[in-house]
Amino acid sequence: MDRYVDVVREQAPGLPGYTVYRPAGLTAGTGKAPVVAWSNGACAASNDSHLYFLTQVAAHGFVVIAYGAPDSHSSPGSTAQDERLASAIDWAFSPPGKGGPAYFNRLDPSRIATAGHSCGGIDALRTAANDDRVKAVISMNSGCYPSSSTGGLSGPLAVCRDRLHFLRGPALFVAGGPADVAYTNSVENYELVSTVPAVFASHESAGHSGFFGSAPSGVQLQAIRAVVEWLDGTLNGNAQAFSFFVGPGPTLGKLDGWTVAAKGF
Repeated sequence: MDRYVDVVREQAPGLPGYTVYRPAGLTAGTGKAPVVAWSNGACAASNDSHLYFLTQVAAHGFVVIAYGAPDSHSSPGSTAQDERLASAIDWAFSPPGKGGPAYFNRLDPSRIATAGHSCGGIDALRTAANDDRVKAVISMNSGCYPSSSTGGLSGPLAVCRDRLHFLRGPALFVAGGPADVAYTNSVENYELVSTVPAVFASHESAGHSGFFGSAPSGVQLQAIRAVVEWLDGTLNGNAQAFSFFVGPGPTLGKLDGWTVAAKGF
């Protein structure tokens, strides 16, 4: 996807505790933009650690509504919740008189994805399984825990593998190789998805948070491109974008350090 536009990062007007990353021309242009509801690593109420990543996604024409206010620069970890991303979606499509944004009619209610990192990825998966407005989901370094687990630091709602069969749209799982603490969860979640198309993509040495800062810049950009291509294919209907993941020689699988598996396409 070659489109690249200037981005505004701002407090979500009328939705305290959330940040909007949006194309700068959104309010002046024509047409409607797709929406991505994002939850952070540790389900923290700060998206600072994902600022570059989310800005890049928005620069390709997507409106990202991220948990955490723009002036929240550090936050303790929280646990997975069902309402966190649903609240962002509700807000996006409410008129100003009901607390929504002035540009609510510039957002496309038929093109919504959820996405998140680590604990935030569990938020994304749960919302995608619970809310029929969600057409695609991205789980970054994440995955629902098995029923034999307590859910760890992500809390009891992270025990959600029984929800995966309720997913209504394609699911992308991105992992950072065996050193990623969520690697096994990512693999096993991908294997359990059976009702919708799914992709598992992993970089052998990115680790749990490398896509958001510690991995080489080239690897970070490759992960961003994977997310953008996924959103372009699932929300924008660009079938050609799936060649990045699917087929006998997917583009991502040809890049150093990446492995890719796909099913259901």
